[in-house]
Amino acid sequence: MHGKKIHRSQASATEKLIMIADYLTEEDQSSLSFSIPQFIEESSKRSAEQRFTLKELNEEIIIPEINVFNTIIEDGINTGEFDDELDVSEVSIMLYSSLTSMSLMNHYLPDDTDIKSVVNNFMNRMITTMKT
Repeated sequence: MHGKKIHRSQASATEKLIMIADYLTEEDQSSLSFSIPQFIEESSKRSAEQRFTLKELNEEIIIPEINVFNTIIEDGINTGEFDDELDVSEVSIMLYSSLTSMSLMNHYLPDDTDIKSVVNNFMNRMITTMKT
């Protein structure tokens, strides 16, 4: 499945989740794992009155990204690809937090660590549990 070119609008929910996982582990991407530190750094440069709060960080960066997972999982449930008993919000948070953490770790692990393999194994296990 990896390496195969699929247009996003034609991709299944599983394929979309794998595309996100692949994107998050790319070396030259600008995902959330880089957005949060940039957001915090920009905020720290502002005066106390102008600084972003954690609530703003959550509302402006984190919630919209989690909503992407919500939409994909809901689509997967609606098409019968995923179990209709899934707690969409819970699974979205698990995927989002795990993938963004792995994306951050990618930059701090020893060079011989194959983060793509770790992410692929994680995604295969998660998707297997999500299927009907």
